[in-house]
Amino acid sequence: VVAIVTLAPLVLAEYIKNTPGCDFDYTKISEEDLNKQEDLLKLIEKDIQSVGRASKLAGFELPRAVYLAKEWNPESDLVTPTMKLKRPQLKKHYAEVIDNLYKIAAERAAARAAGGSSSSSSSSSSSSSSSK
Repeated sequence: VVAIVTLAPLVLAEYIKNTPGCDFDYTKISEEDLNKQEDLLKLIEKDIQSVGRASKLAGFELPRAVYLAKEWNPESDLVTPTMKLKRPQLKKHYAEVIDNLYKIAAERAAARAAGGSSSSSSSSSSSSSSSK
């Protein structure tokens, strides 16, 4: 499982504030650059997994790689005016990101199976563009 996550601006600001080495204005950073913030991504991923475990999700149901998307709005054509997801548009818009997230998840699984660290770089998820 992989996840594309969008956070409310105040929640994202709080994560940035609580992440050592992250000192930037999220409103002035591109989505690609946001996903180069490895410590921020690791913190968000860790929190998602903690909530999943507390909710009794099975291990295979927990995201193994996360991409942080900027806030979606109807103007982006990724959600409706009532903020319902437009799944076909999201799938098309993030196709390259999704492929890359699965590669990262596979690399991490291989590293775990080999007894290595499961914290391989998340920043490779930012190598894909997110043009609108």
